Amino acid sequence: VSKAFSKLRVKNSVKINTGISIKGNLLDVSWDVEGMKNEEVMEVLESYKKQKKYHRLRNGELLNIYESGMDVLALMMEDMNLSKTQLKEGMAEIPVYRALYLDTVMRENANIIQAQRDASFCSLIKDFEEIKNRQYDISDNVMAELRHYQHEGFKWLNILSDMNFGGILADDMG
Repeated sequence: VSKAFSKLRVKNSVKINTGISIKGNLLDVSWDVEGMKNEEVMEVLESYKKQKKYHRLRNGELLNIYESGMDVLALMMEDMNLSKTQLKEGMAEIPVYRALYLDTVMRENANIIQAQRDASFCSLIKDFEEIKNRQYDISDNVMAELRHYQHEGFKWLNILSDMNFGGILADDMG
C-alpha cells in the first residue's frame, strides 16, 4: 500500500442541521452540513446524482455518501424540487402542505439530521395528527344517500379547508 493510500481517510458521518418554521403560508426550511460550505454540499449532491458512493471533499477526505446520511439530504432536496440557487443559499421557502413529508423525514432520520422545529410548525403537525379522527356531519339539507367514498371525499374536503389548503374533488360518475 502506498503512503498516499494509507493516509486516505473515509468519513462515514456528517452532522446535518435543519431548521423548519412557518412564515405566512410557507415553510421556511434551512439546512447546514457541519464542516462544509454550501458549494461543497452541492458538489456532494451532484456526486449522489451521478450514483457515486464516495465523494472527495475539499480537505482530501473521502465521504461515504450513503453511510454519512447525505443520501437522505439529497432525496429530500430532490423530493422538494429545490433549485440550485436554493441549495447554494442553504435555505428555501416551500409550500406548507409539505410539512408532513418534512416531519416524517426528520423523524425517520433523527440519528442523521438534527431538526429544529419552531412552535408553529409543531402546532401544525399536532393539528394534522388530531384532525384524522375529527368527524364532519353532513348537513340535513342534503337529501341524498351518500356512498362510503362520498363521505370520505366530504371529510377530505373539510380537512383541507380546516388546514387552509386548497383542493378539488372530482367525481366522474355522472
